Amino acid sequence: MRSISSFVGGSLVLILWLACAAAGAKDEGYKHPGTGIVFSDTIGELRRGGVTNYEADHPGLGISVKYRGDGIIADIYIYDMGLKKIPSDPTSPILKTHFQAVLKDIYIMEKLGRYKSVKEIKEDVINLGEKSPVKALHSLFSLTMGGHASYSHVFLWEYENKFFKIRYSYVVPAKADAEKNLKKLLEYMAKACGKKPGE
Repeated sequence: MRSISSFVGGSLVLILWLACAAAGAKDEGYKHPGTGIVFSDTIGELRRGGVTNYEADHPGLGISVKYRGDGIIADIYIYDMGLKKIPSDPTSPILKTHFQAVLKDIYIMEKLGRYKSVKEIKEDVINLGEKSPVKALHSLFSLTMGGHASYSHVFLWEYENKFFKIRYSYVVPAKADAEKNLKKLLEYMAKACGKKPGE
């Protein structure tokens, strides 16, 4: 019969081995099949949630990837709306028209009572990262969501003939951390969208 000490000793070895394996485990994340982009399990302090496949039942609507943080809701959408060609130029009619439709949805949600006091603060074109050539249409809103005063960013750009849309919202008290993590998220996406598929 094995002694208690040998059993405990063996258990400790197993626990230590599992801990080391977990520490050395690579973050595989979620790999989007259409673009090859890997969405890490964490980006900054944001934690990846579920991935929703809209494409199966609604062709053209693609998928969404959720990230969550303290007081932060971030959703990334990848889709093509059934279009065969999507230009990369943010000033192109296709991107500008679709962006206005995306912004209109926010006002529709206000009419439905989901949001209150919706106000667009600014609308511009940005570089996703400080040194990134990827440009995106951007808008910032102030609004009340779930009874909480909030800010909400909207970004739209093209990569690999897909629309990429980010809706990034946070409650006002979380602004400092939220903006810091938004910068990390945009840098992450800028790097991912600056690569050729397979790199």
